[in-house]
Amino acid sequence: MPDAIWYALNAIYALWEVWSHEASLSAKAEEAAVSGDPDGETTAALICARGGNTHRQFVEFGERLGFGTQPFGASPFGVGGWYWQNFTDPNARFAQRSAWYRAHVQGREVLEPLEGACRWLAARPEIPRPSAQ
Repeated sequence: MPDAIWYALNAIYALWEVWSHEASLSAKAEEAAVSGDPDGETTAALICARGGNTHRQFVEFGERLGFGTQPFGASPFGVGGWYWQNFTDPNARFAQRSAWYRAHVQGREVLEPLEGACRWLAARPEIPRPSAQ
């Protein structure tokens, strides 16, 4: 996995953990809280994928697709790009998050889901912000 993706997923995970702790949510309550919000579902999907990579198996999430037109279309730069690969967590407990991964992450250019997760996390009032000095 490219280092930038690894660091981005770790940062998203850290903010997710703060949100979950501050909101006093169980895993099931986390899913209920994000369900129906595409950016929230994307965030939960990325957290699941990060956990699958960290705790069970190494998954190369970014797939370089070469130059020119790709199966998902041409990039704005006229060259290939990085896209999220397939991922399904084998643990049935994460079936919903795996479904969200397929719906909101898989096959998309790398930045799109990351930006959605950042938007969603930035809108969480439970995550403490540094006070302006």
